[in-house]
Amino acid sequence: MQVFADRTETIEKPHEVSYGNREKMALHVDDEEEWRDIVERSLTSLGYKVVQAANFQDAEFSAKNQRFDLYVIDGTFPMKPEEAGDREAGLKLYKLLNDLHGDSSKYVLLSGDGYVEDACERNGIPFLYKSHFAKKFESFIKALDK
Repeated sequence: MQVFADRTETIEKPHEVSYGNREKMALHVDDEEEWRDIVERSLTSLGYKVVQAANFQDAEFSAKNQRFDLYVIDGTFPMKPEEAGDREAGLKLYKLLNDLHGDSSKYVLLSGDGYVEDACERNGIPFLYKSHFAKKFESFIKALDK
């Protein structure tokens, strides 16, 4: 796992996974360490190498410097380190990523906030409640991979 909290810290990498001639890569953005661990375990079990970010600034840095097949984005997280969570950060990041990469990547927003769900629904962004994560996440990602 790589965490770009300060863009230099590297923690143990997950096992290498083949995806044709390259690895399947996922960027997961969440300010809660517990959720980063949970999502990383699930994505790794689905064959993804996971890079993590805890705020918008670090996610943007990662996305501009590496290609990802999948973006798993929390709905609310800080824009910069040491800031409070921004209720629209996930939607802002989705827009930035979609502008950078368009339809060449897959996206899913996770949240416990009905506001985020409504915004995702209005914009056609795949959404999953965090409370449904354990039952639905892996099948949700497998469906996106098809």
